[in-house]
Amino acid sequence: MASITYIPSNAIVASLSSIYTAYHKAQYVLLLTAVFQASRLAVALALAFYGLNALAIIAGFSIASIISAALGYIVMLRISKGYAKDANSKDDKISVKSILTFSGFNYIAAGMRTLRNQIGVLTIGTFNIEASAFYGISSLIANVVGNVMLSIAGVLLPTASEELAKGNKDSVKNLFSVALRVALIINGFLVLILLIEPNYILRLISHSYTEAGGALRILVVAYLINSTSMMISSLLNAMNKARDIAVRESIASLVIIALTLSLVPLMGIEGAAYALLIGSLVNLILSYMLVRRHGFILPLGVYKASLSIGIAAAIGYITLTLVNSTLIALALALLVHASFAFAVKAITKKEALEIMSIIASIVGKR
Repeated sequence: MASITYIPSNAIVASLSSIYTAYHKAQYVLLLTAVFQASRLAVALALAFYGLNALAIIAGFSIASIISAALGYIVMLRISKGYAKDANSKDDKISVKSILTFSGFNYIAAGMRTLRNQIGVLTIGTFNIEASAFYGISSLIANVVGNVMLSIAGVLLPTASEELAKGNKDSVKNLFSVALRVALIINGFLVLILLIEPNYILRLISHSYTEAGGALRILVVAYLINSTSMMISSLLNAMNKARDIAVRESIASLVIIALTLSLVPLMGIEGAAYALLIGSLVNLILSYMLVRRHGFILPLGVYKASLSIGIAAAIGYITLTLVNSTLIALALALLVHASFAFAVKAITKKEALEIMSIIASIVGKR
């Protein structure tokens, strides 16, 4: 029941965030995020106090999503009324219609993303309720991966739209390249922690959850790929290609659903994780094909940033196997990731400071 209510409410929140961004009201995206996190924590603690344990975490996400969706809808009504009063001219009406169309396609995309992320929990639950809880918790933990990238994507969308409207395509290419590389490098540190020793995080919840350690590793990679696709989606939205995003997300979601239904009976929770990983790769490939069609080619630095994560993860895992010390393995992996990224110029200090300055200025304007 928690998963069923979480899917539509979370889709509404994701769609409203896109609408706020389109209206240049990024502060409301921050508001919904703050309300969701505060509500989730409060509900989870309250239910855990009454002994619901793991169910408290899942119910916390569901209830927090419903609260955020209700608040977001109320705020959206106030914003749209303000725009409706100003929509007296034909151009204004066309503008409002365009925003509604843009929002509709983004709602479809958000709904498909939420469905594919939850289909694993629902499918596993038909076979084994306990395994469904293990997978659900792992999915929630892995979902943290990419938050940096999604935040940057939401903030950069208005700027990219403005620059494209002015015809400054080269400026947008440079901005997108730097943002993606910075996001990958920063996000890589969290990815490495979860990849090298996922069981440490799962033990904090319960020792029994370590059964999902293998699935968590797969999900971490899947969510990293998903968040990269979301960065590309922000660029497509800036080019007013919301319809292409909805089609792409629908195709990827159908692939994930089909694979989940096929692999879960054979492989259990890891089957659901592999289904999400393969579908995420399909999504990324389709995303790249779309932006390339519009003249945007990912620069070499983006691949270097991804390579940095891969090399650091390999070294960390080998170290863990040889010395059997999580602390040493993690420390070495994080050091290798940072050193390699700067050594091959996947990111420079100047670029990191530049993107932080741009984000700070955009937030300040809102």
